Amino acid sequence: MRAEFPMNQDLPDVFTQLYAKKAMPEVDPADLRAVYNFSVQRAKDREGNMGVGQSVYEKLCSPGADTLVVWYRSAMLALTVSMLTQTVPESLLQAMPPDEAKPFPNISEAVRQDLSQSSPPDYVFEVMARFPTTGMAPGKMEGMPMDVPGLIAEWEQARLT
Repeated sequence: MRAEFPMNQDLPDVFTQLYAKKAMPEVDPADLRAVYNFSVQRAKDREGNMGVGQSVYEKLCSPGADTLVVWYRSAMLALTVSMLTQTVPESLLQAMPPDEAKPFPNISEAVRQDLSQSSPPDYVFEVMARFPTTGMAPGKMEGMPMDVPGLIAEWEQARLT
């Protein structure tokens, strides 16, 4: 089901109203890749702080895609990649429960390197597009909305197949 985006509301606000603390539907891995790559390129071009309308995401995704869910999964992928491949900002570490703020020792160097690429391999998107994820609610972050060690395990397995 595709959510309608009211033009006078901010994307995160609409997302929160529709999906906070709810299971996220699966998305097309190609849509996820397109939105993720677009967002990464915008950040490199230093345009990441400018707003992006839903029409941009609609053009990036296949017809009928729920662009809000694709956007959210892309944002969670970007956050997870950042956590696993870069130094996580202290403010984010402090906001996370202590058991989730530790480095993830169960990630292989091969997967870490794959995630570090400007456009990771297909398996990263294929797993993230279907991996159980919950919408975050507004307010204080209460940990990641998914089982990150489980996600890593699925990436490790998918990389081998």
